[in-house]
Formats: sequence, structure tokens, C-alpha cells
Amino acid sequence: MKRGIDQELLSSMGHRDTYDGHCFPIYSSFGEEVGLVKKEPNREVPYYTIIFQEFRGDSYFFNEKCLPSLFYGTPIVIVEGVWDCLSVIQETGLPCIAMNTNHLRIPMARKLRRYTDKIIFWLDSDQGGEDGLKVSQKNIKIFQLNVRIFRSNLSKDANDILQTKQGQQVFTDLKKTYKEFEGGQK
Repeated sequence: MKRGIDQELLSSMGHRDTYDGHCFPIYSSFGEEVGLVKKEPNREVPYYTIIFQEFRGDSYFFNEKCLPSLFYGTPIVIVEGVWDCLSVIQETGLPCIAMNTNHLRIPMARKLRRYTDKIIFWLDSDQGGEDGLKVSQKNIKIFQLNVRIFRSNLSKDANDILQTKQGQQVFTDLKKTYKEFEGGQK
């Protein structure tokens, strides 16, 4: 178990230990491995970067391979980081993807619109998360995405909440928000 995530889930997501930490593969919507999310070594604060095998001008999400299996209009939870995404999946079973940034860029919004128009944003509860939400508003409007914002004051992000072992109610609240959104409730 790493950072509160079960080994089985880590394995299913392609987790690989490396000499300086760990990495995860990034797959396109078609299941093709296009790059890696890798922890940058020698940083005080863990920082992850995406290393593309061949950058094709597209934007990819971590766990993007789940998108084609969704029925159009199924809500999807979007978080900032890989560990947050794994935490949401492990604790709720909800479809979740992670951005490689704190805001929704045009190629990302365009890609999401192909699969759904319902997004639940759970960005970090820090200044970066707030700034990312503001920057995302324009692309949300352009692509007519129906968005719910999910927040928790318990900790900075989903993985921090998972590791505190006190956040089960937060994940229960996320599932409730999801079910209401899925059913069309405001």
C-alpha cells in the first residue's frame, strides 16, 4: 500500500517503481500508452510531470482510458493529481480522471465533451486550485459543460483526506453529489 492506495488498484493502473520513486502510464482514449506520469526526483514537495513518448499536440488525462466506457452524459470526477484520482476510485468506485495541470485547457474540454457534459471538479483546496477553477471557467462555458464543484475543508485534496482515515464522510458526500448530479437534481 502506497499513500493509502491498495496494491491491487496500483497494479491495475500500471504503477511502476523506479530508482527514484514511481510512475504511472498515461493512456489515450483508445488504450494506447502515450506517456508516463513520473515523480520528479530531488524535490521537497512531490511534483509529477508527464513525459510523452511522442507529443501529438493533444492533452491527456490520467485514467483517460475509462472515458470510452461511459454512457454519454455520465458524470465524471476530475481532480488535479494521480494520487487524488486513485483515492476517489478506491473509496467511491466513481469514474475519475486527473488533469496534468490545475485547470481545464481547450483540448481537454474538447475531449471531455465527446464523452460527457457533466463534470464534478474536486480541485485542491489551496490557491492553485482556486486559480485553476477561475482559469477553467472560460473553457467550461465555451464547451457548454455542466459543472458541479466539490469541496472539502478537511484537507487539501482527496489523497490527503484518504490518508487521514477521518475522511470517509467526505467520500460519502462525493458519492451523494454524484448520484444527485447523475439523476439531474440541482
